Amino acid sequence: MQIKNWNRAVTIEIAGERLIIARIENTRDAAHCLLEDWPVKRGYYYQRAILGCTMALKGKLSDEDARFYLTDAAADAHLPYMVSLGPAYLDEFDSAIAAVCDESVFNDRMAE
Repeated sequence: MQIKNWNRAVTIEIAGERLIIARIENTRDAAHCLLEDWPVKRGYYYQRAILGCTMALKGKLSDEDARFYLTDAAADAHLPYMVSLGPAYLDEFDSAIAAVCDESVFNDRMAE
């Protein structure tokens, strides 16, 4: 099964034992982040995001809905996040540059 990237990536800052700045480009990345890196694995929005990712991976919900559920869960968990201004479907080099730019913009916004 080929994983389709979202039209816009989401960058989330997750503070815990170590700081994680995750650039999430598709539903599989979102599910992994929710299951492996999320600081609090409970609550309505977290559960809805997990269910949304599961349904999207099974083709029963759009990937864009899964992205919206992820950002709702981030907001509910008070995790700083940013949705990229451009498409997430870039080649590896452009994706690496976009991640650096997103992180720079993200850090600038958090400093305000």
